Amino acid sequence: MTPPPLAERHDPEVARLLGEQVSRALGMVAYAQADDTLLVATANPDDTLADRVARAISGRDVQLIAAADDEIAAVLDEVFGAGRRVIRRA
Repeated sequence: MTPPPLAERHDPEVARLLGEQVSRALGMVAYAQADDTLLVATANPDDTLADRVARAISGRDVQLIAAADDEIAAVLDEVFGAGRRVIRRA
């Protein structure tokens, strides 16, 4: 399964599944669904915390997809409102 590129396709309702605070805090955005799998863009697709949190909140299987921080921020700003920055944990 080849996931759709973040820049070309995102569903605002899907992005809201993880919530703004969680998405910004972990630097990720849910952007599409493929069957029962939630596609989540993150700068670090090996981030096990982001994976576990996305699974717990959504109740779905999750596939983490690599994306640039600025692409993630652009989608978050579009969905939740501009002017807020991505807050990354240390």
